[in-house]
Amino acid sequence: MPHKDSLPSDVVLEYSLRSPKTSAFPIVSIIVPVSNVEKGLLRQCIESLLAQTLENIEIILVDDGCPSGGGTICDEYAKIDKRIKVIHQPNKGVSAARNAGIEAARGRYITFVDGDDFVAPEYCMELFNAAEETGADITACGADRYEVIHGVFHPFFSGNNTLCRNQEEIRQLALSLLRTMKFKREELNIRVNGYVWAHLYRTECLNELRFDPRLLGGEDRLFNYLALMRCNCFCYINRVLYHYVINSQSLTHKFKPNAIELALETYQIYRNLPEVEQNPECRQAYYIRTCCMALAMVRSYFLHPENPDKEPAIAFRRFCRENLVAEAIQNADIRKMRLCKMKLAIWCLKLRLYEPASWCARYWHL
Repeated sequence: MPHKDSLPSDVVLEYSLRSPKTSAFPIVSIIVPVSNVEKGLLRQCIESLLAQTLENIEIILVDDGCPSGGGTICDEYAKIDKRIKVIHQPNKGVSAARNAGIEAARGRYITFVDGDDFVAPEYCMELFNAAEETGADITACGADRYEVIHGVFHPFFSGNNTLCRNQEEIRQLALSLLRTMKFKREELNIRVNGYVWAHLYRTECLNELRFDPRLLGGEDRLFNYLALMRCNCFCYINRVLYHYVINSQSLTHKFKPNAIELALETYQIYRNLPEVEQNPECRQAYYIRTCCMALAMVRSYFLHPENPDKEPAIAFRRFCRENLVAEAIQNADIRKMRLCKMKLAIWCLKLRLYEPASWCARYWHL
């Protein structure tokens, strides 16, 4: 389908659902890492993929040494539908699992779905149609949160229908992943989230791009940053098609005793990126992002009810004095920040007012 190069960057997308012609190769490869997933949630995930209105897909289930019998469930569904491919591997982490899926993928497009989440029946179809209409290398959609305990949906993120071809705008979108801020212009109001789910990637755009297996957190954000830096066209459709499951057993929500070590290792990798080393603007984005990470740690680690540390305030102060974090706090230029609450909290860190900064992070949910 021809690209609509004449469309302005602030276009509101209009397209209709339609089934593409079948081909020998799948149009979309759906990669699902399976690790520590409850059996019921995994079945719900797989069945939502089998119910896709876009039928020419392949579903790659990567059993990353799942201890809860997830691999057996994957094999069970593979016998039911030939579009399912199962990869079994020892536990290597979500990055290695997704990389294994990318290596096996044959589709023109790739999307990622977490094993405990589920998607709307039109998820692949609408993302595919938008990508074909616009020629986008990366197409994203909205998502909501599904609370398992109460069985209710909550808003998560959304935005305006947007088509972005301007390379400087796309670069700013990529940098916003490091800043953790919205990128705003009069005709654009885009929030690029750090998750790889709810995105459709043109396979040839990814080329040799893979997830960094050294990262045990923040791997999605780095992947999206690098993907956007090589992207020529970004598209967002204002449709909530992805359902992010809030589950007390999820790895994302469990208390991580080694969170400090993981954070420092992750952000050291960010610090060593060539773009951060060589580009002052990118380095500033990294500094802001690192300050935001330190503040986020207040609720997720230092004040977490399962944290055994009896003096969390002292531990937080000590964390802010780590060389990596201290460098970011000292050098972060907050004069152009639009988020007033975050700006005030970082200003407190700069003045070494750790208790007020902690209060901001706790009560403003930074």
